[in-house]
Amino acid sequence: MKYFVLLAVIAACFAFDKESMLKHNKISKEAVGSVEIKSTCDECQALVRRFSEAAKDPKKLAELKMLLNVLCHETSYVDECRVFVSKLDVIVKKLEPYLQDAHRVCKSFHMCSNSRLDAFHRIGLLYAKRGMNKVEGMNDLVCDECQFAAKELKTLVEDKEKQQAIRDFFSQNVCKHIPRYQGMCDMLVEQFLPEMFQELDSLLQDPKKACADIGFCPRMGAQRKLNAMSAGIQQFACHELLPSNFTAGCDDFLSLYLPTVLYMTFEQFTPEGVCKEMKSCDSVSLIRMSKLTKPQRNNLKCKSCAGVQEYLKTAVDRPETARFQHFVVSELKRSACDYLGDFATTCDQFVDGVIPRLFAKFFEINNSEAVCSKVLIDTASFPS
Repeated sequence: MKYFVLLAVIAACFAFDKESMLKHNKISKEAVGSVEIKSTCDECQALVRRFSEAAKDPKKLAELKMLLNVLCHETSYVDECRVFVSKLDVIVKKLEPYLQDAHRVCKSFHMCSNSRLDAFHRIGLLYAKRGMNKVEGMNDLVCDECQFAAKELKTLVEDKEKQQAIRDFFSQNVCKHIPRYQGMCDMLVEQFLPEMFQELDSLLQDPKKACADIGFCPRMGAQRKLNAMSAGIQQFACHELLPSNFTAGCDDFLSLYLPTVLYMTFEQFTPEGVCKEMKSCDSVSLIRMSKLTKPQRNNLKCKSCAGVQEYLKTAVDRPETARFQHFVVSELKRSACDYLGDFATTCDQFVDGVIPRLFAKFFEINNSEAVCSKVLIDTASFPS
């Protein structure tokens, strides 16, 4: 029972505390190509030790309690779950002696004693490792490890002897312990596992694509989308917004710097992280958002965009909009043009000409009926 409680607490812990990813820009000192691939048993023991250290942080325990309280509503035992959560700090304290022996804990989870399922365990541990990396604010470098595990798993599913060993394992360790349904269980194992192995073999033909599909590697199309977004911004800024005598210089400047700026922006910030930094999203709201299906999220984005668009349509003629435009012009002149010496007058004229055009162009684009669908399509490939 104690190991079941330990597993439940560790599993829940992997889902919380993304805020430190923004506060601390930590990255591993190891190069991605030189990541050491440890055994499943070693990985498990390392994770147990990391959880043991994280459990000593009162702030993280408090956030974990809040998270588990939300999850209690998804169970059939809400009251019992809340009692469990209220005693979480006591439970973690009781578990401390068991956490001192990481090997024993991992052995009880069959992570150190069954090489036949080692590849499957490794995939599971990658999810746990990624969760602990987020808790500790570390850069997630599990893409290489995932590909390594995928290749191991492909070798396993192609080996007929190992397939039979896995079938025997399920028969002896699962079906045998439910005698009432043993015959049905054995039949299911015999019929289902070969199909599962065949499907896995097909999925693992391209390890990097397989790892991208389960979230451990970046998708190949993201860079192409980033380049397309950069080209769109450059076209708008240099060819539509600025006067023609600035076009050549603008193209040179943005071609050189804009792709890098966009890449660093998307790598550094996530929508959830930005909202938390602005104190606009609490942990409960973020958890609820994460539970929405993709169609539900898209519908919510569409409604939110439409609401913002309607608000901006009414804002164009408001006095505060004119005041804000005047403020932007004045601040740009004060913080930039005033420091340019002989070019100050030219800079002032440039700001006076461009900023009103920028506002006018923005409100013109906002009046388009297709603006929300365009925004949602362009941002769909980036992490949310």
